[in-house]
Amino acid sequence: MRYKLLQEGDIQVCVIRHPRTFLSKILTSKKGKRQLKSIHYNRARQCKLFFFFLSFVFLQPTGYMENSISYSAIEDVQLLSWENAPKYCLQLTIPGGTVLLQAANSYLRDQWFHSLQWKKKIYKYKKVLSNPSRWEVVLKEIRTLVDMALTSPLQDDSIHQAPLEIVSKLLSENNNLTTQDHESIIVAIAPLLENNHPPPDLCEFFCKHCRERPRSMVVIEVFTPVVQRILKHNMDFGKCPRLRLFTQEYILALNELNAGMEVVKKFIHSMHGPTGQCPHPRVLPNLVAVCLAAIYSCYEEFINSRDNSPSLKEIRNGCQQQCDRKPNLPLRLLHTSPDLVSQEATLTESRLKPVIVTSNEIHVEVERNNTANQKMTANVGNDSEPNLIDCLMVSPTCSTMSIELSAQADRILGCYVEILKMLSDYDDWRPALASLLQPIPFPKEALAHEKFTKELKYVIQRFAEDPRQEVHSCLLSVRAGKDGWFQLYSPGGVACDDDGELFASMVRV
Repeated sequence: MRYKLLQEGDIQVCVIRHPRTFLSKILTSKKGKRQLKSIHYNRARQCKLFFFFLSFVFLQPTGYMENSISYSAIEDVQLLSWENAPKYCLQLTIPGGTVLLQAANSYLRDQWFHSLQWKKKIYKYKKVLSNPSRWEVVLKEIRTLVDMALTSPLQDDSIHQAPLEIVSKLLSENNNLTTQDHESIIVAIAPLLENNHPPPDLCEFFCKHCRERPRSMVVIEVFTPVVQRILKHNMDFGKCPRLRLFTQEYILALNELNAGMEVVKKFIHSMHGPTGQCPHPRVLPNLVAVCLAAIYSCYEEFINSRDNSPSLKEIRNGCQQQCDRKPNLPLRLLHTSPDLVSQEATLTESRLKPVIVTSNEIHVEVERNNTANQKMTANVGNDSEPNLIDCLMVSPTCSTMSIELSAQADRILGCYVEILKMLSDYDDWRPALASLLQPIPFPKEALAHEKFTKELKYVIQRFAEDPRQEVHSCLLSVRAGKDGWFQLYSPGGVACDDDGELFASMVRV
């Protein structure tokens, strides 16, 4: 039989004040039992009880129910089973007396019994594990706590979450544990993680273990089903960012194994499944969210640095923003005065001066070619309508662009760009992936990184080769006035390094 964990409820209450041995003495005689039954019926009151962290309290605290009853004060909870006892009663033994609770039926009585037992035991474990003495004893208590949660007849999210939170608090307050202690605790709580997300503090502990011990068997045997469950069932990483960070560190730990990306590839395949259609709709969006966050972290220090000047942001804003091109430029004739032409040429020339930016980890040197200025002036001076290719060619070219990441950031970038390539290889995932990447959700600093844009060409090529209109249409901008992949990889674009080969394949489609 399964029961819902009670947080409050209505029940008949009778409190009997007596010495410790009084109740056991009167229960040995029939007359005493009849007297106890009479006391119960005469003094019982209908009450509403609320369960709190340390105790349960009465809704109307008056008379003998004026004070709350602490879980630590409850010596025993048992069912009344003696002959002619009041029906559906529980007996709570407390110092100086007894509390009798009478429910409406046997199911409610058992529900109250298991709920009180759970509250009492969980309070005990919180107290014991908050002041650990010997870790052998602590580990034994954790295993007992996990077994209690797994075998409890109660059904509630807190039944499994409460033990995880207790262990999480224990780990956060004790930073001097050995690696062996870490792994023993992780293995002990593993059964609870099969159907539950780890709480935030526990995620942080798991991240630390992945970084410090990426080759530990715990990563493969325990963390793999946990991460699989996160990717399949998580609905919003914004509400639980540490789950995303744990998933990110887990994938990096897989990449540190001897097989490296082959292990990551097998993991991605296990998430997709052997069939042509992935049965879990949340897997792809969650994987993309993890990839985007990881790629952003590679450039985060530079993005937050003071050297990231507005002029550099303007340079990396895409073809339209670089040229200060208006959306309707190819669609109408331009009639401008000579003064306007000279002012515009001066403005463009000032924007095309070499820009050098230095950061702790990234060194960017951008040199612009002044031929773009001549093309802009020529196009503005003509009365003929400029075509699209001319407008794209007007974009200033980056003759020299060099970005250097730290070794760690470079490994992270390489790992997650490879994952994006893997995702683009699945036909059923490609439409959704193209839609998710259509707004170009990468930092501008990444788009100025030659290695990143070169590796990402594989993904864009897969989109361009796909015959489905819903896929290759995502190469265009998501809205007017904003560049898309089509403009980014066009000849003269900041990401074009193949003389327009990728651009030609996009145009063919």
